Amino acid sequence: MPDRPPRTTVRQDISRLRRSFALVPWRMRGQVLGLLVTASLSAGLDMLAVLSMLPLTQMLTSEGELPGSVRRYLVPLLGTEDRPRVLLALAGLVAGVFILKNPALIAIRWWSLGITSRAEAAAQSELLRRYLGAPYAAHRRRPRATILQVLSGAVPTAFSRIMLGWHA
Repeated sequence: MPDRPPRTTVRQDISRLRRSFALVPWRMRGQVLGLLVTASLSAGLDMLAVLSMLPLTQMLTSEGELPGSVRRYLVPLLGTEDRPRVLLALAGLVAGVFILKNPALIAIRWWSLGITSRAEAAAQSELLRRYLGAPYAAHRRRPRATILQVLSGAVPTAFSRIMLGWHA
């Protein structure tokens, strides 16, 4: 059984998010919050694509009457109940939804990665600034390996998990 990170509560996740968010400069916080909106948009596009396949699947697996949603929405647009024509139009509609969805998701992902990378770099810079500004006694207590691990490993991991939702 692979090692899994310990489960966290919502309260712990929110606490971690607040601590990470405190390291992000004010000018970037609006963009970071915009990630929530784009994540919702991505989920909505995925759901629309999957939902568009339902009537197509119903038509392909059943004979006889057209599904109610197809009869209600697509037949008035096409002006015909001819099953082969409706099936072809529905297949084209589903293909169109996927053709539009995928480039949109790629653009959203590209934008999200850019914001996350900039926020991560700003957080690393802020942490390094705080380390360098710490009193000498604090440097004596803290091993350099720990500082390097936090700056080069923990911060990128935290940002990818928190802001992008990647669970490695």
